[in-house]
Amino acid sequence: MKTSIKLLFLFLILLLNTNFAKADDVYTFVVHKQEAKKPGRWSLSDWLDTRDRMRMMDLWLAIHSPTPYEFYIEGDYLFSNGTSTVRHDAANVKAAAYASIFGLSGDHDWAAQRTEAVFLLRIFGLHAQATNITLLGGMRWENYPETVHGALAGLASTIYITKYVGFDGSYKYFFKSAANSFGTRSSGYRFEVGPFIDFKFFRVLGAYFSDHIILNSGSPNPADRHGILIGGRLFF
Repeated sequence: MKTSIKLLFLFLILLLNTNFAKADDVYTFVVHKQEAKKPGRWSLSDWLDTRDRMRMMDLWLAIHSPTPYEFYIEGDYLFSNGTSTVRHDAANVKAAAYASIFGLSGDHDWAAQRTEAVFLLRIFGLHAQATNITLLGGMRWENYPETVHGALAGLASTIYITKYVGFDGSYKYFFKSAANSFGTRSSGYRFEVGPFIDFKFFRVLGAYFSDHIILNSGSPNPADRHGILIGGRLFF
């Protein structure tokens, strides 16, 4: 009798263990199936969360990515000697705007009575306030005393020695201009080179420059001069 009870008890234990094992297998199967379905389950809240994360990423990129647009304004004062013993000290102002590697600049020199409009093409360098090489091409207008106009072409370069100190240089060739009503034509070149120091968005600069202008009339020309300039450039 006791043996029969023991066998019955053992049978019940084995039966219960088998049922528990089956129940565990069923539970495991269901859980794994649900986990497999979860990645493919779309919900409005998930879409809203993804949209918000994308907006935050776009905002971060907009803040930390360099803008393709650059602008600067520069003012200089020139201390120079011309073809006569009279000094030709005067102010010079220029401004430029860039969109990626393309730019436009304007320049007015009161002493030389020269205005320039120039197209800029940066062939090396990431932006204007970095080491770069830029091609120049445009038009100029001069008064002798009546206005003459002609084309110009040249090259400009900025070289950084450290993160804040470097050199600027440029060369412009002035093609022979059209004759004005007096029959005056002009041609020549301008060379400029000098150091600068950047204080974040403001640059303090100095340079040696030389203007060599040829007039077919042979009249005195206040733009034929050389000297130094001191100025500042504001980037924004």
